[in-house]
Amino acid sequence: MGELDKNGIVEHGKLLFELSHKDRLATLHILKNEPLRLSHHSQRLDITTAEGSRHLDRLVDADLVHKKADTHYYLTHFGESILLMLKEMEFIHTHKSYFNTHEIMAIPENFQCLAMLTRCQLSEGVFKNVKMVEELSIQAEEFINLISESPLETVVDTNLKRANEGIPVRIIYKTGTEIPEAYNAVENIEVRFLPEHRFALKFTETRGGLALPDLSGNIDINTVLVSQDEMFMNWCNTLFEYLWEKAEN
Repeated sequence: MGELDKNGIVEHGKLLFELSHKDRLATLHILKNEPLRLSHHSQRLDITTAEGSRHLDRLVDADLVHKKADTHYYLTHFGESILLMLKEMEFIHTHKSYFNTHEIMAIPENFQCLAMLTRCQLSEGVFKNVKMVEELSIQAEEFINLISESPLETVVDTNLKRANEGIPVRIIYKTGTEIPEAYNAVENIEVRFLPEHRFALKFTETRGGLALPDLSGNIDINTVLVSQDEMFMNWCNTLFEYLWEKAEN
């Protein structure tokens, strides 16, 4: 490890130390919503003015907060960026049992964006999630896109029905997968293959779900990340199109 890397680690460590105190962390969240004077800040945290001053000074030194001429303390742009990062950390920490037993690295490196996953909720239960997969096909009005290791039998007929109703269905399966014969006869169903993909993804114009592999390497449909968030949907679409271009007929 070079000297520059060591210095970077030291600086990162200093920043994490400033964020490690509950009152300083609370200060960032408070100042995100409104600037405060020292006295008001101390009252909000129920601490002495001396303690509040010490915390604010440390945050100012770390460039997370700055004091303006009106004597109010404000978040810096850097502080706002750090809060966004902390949102990702809070999501992972809240669901640490999930992230400790599932492989996020299964997602292609260019798309390993935790900010997108923070826009999801965890949906638990195989029956519930299989039903959601079916509902996605039933409710789609513009398109159905799917990445899966193999066909889910309970959805094949629904996909055929929607395709015959004019909804384009695009599917990426693992190379060597035997596709339902009926798919070949339907114009609106297009299937391509990839030699390897270690996650499942299904989305329409309004909603999507992502299933990651567990530690044994099996895609876990018992616990699925689901969302209707617009940015997550855009991420799903970009990821799908990237893999679609790589997939073969």
